[in-house]
Amino acid sequence: MGNYASVDSAYIASSGAVTIDAVGDVTLDADGGDIFFKDGGTTFGSATNVSGNLILKSGTTTALTFAGANSTIAGNLIVTGNHTVTGTTTTVTSATVTIDDPIFTLGGDSAPSSDDNKDRGIEFRYHTGSAAKVGFFGWDD
Repeated sequence: MGNYASVDSAYIASSGAVTIDAVGDVTLDADGGDIFFKDGGTTFGSATNVSGNLILKSGTTTALTFAGANSTIAGNLIVTGNHTVTGTTTTVTSATVTIDDPIFTLGGDSAPSSDDNKDRGIEFRYHTGSAAKVGFFGWDD
């Protein structure tokens, strides 16, 4: 019978692959707020609009939420290549952090060209049993 496609107002069925090839933009406009991705009738993901935020789901589980320029990953993130964080503050809230590299470089990624009068080291917090304390090991400039 060959490849064929039938089109009505709400349904496209094909006996072969379907390709959408547009010179301009392709718009998917779902007034229900959800765009579902299926294989063999089984949903494997979706894109959802919740109050203007883009929610990406794997199966029916929220995996990634975009709120403006901010992103929240609901599960684990595995980076197999290099990872660069650019910003003024990086916060890690984890019970255990393991780093294989035995050397930490503090104060930049190249030799300084002048004295910036900044200390270099690690600040840590502890409790003596009667009072909270802050410790420091490093270079006090």
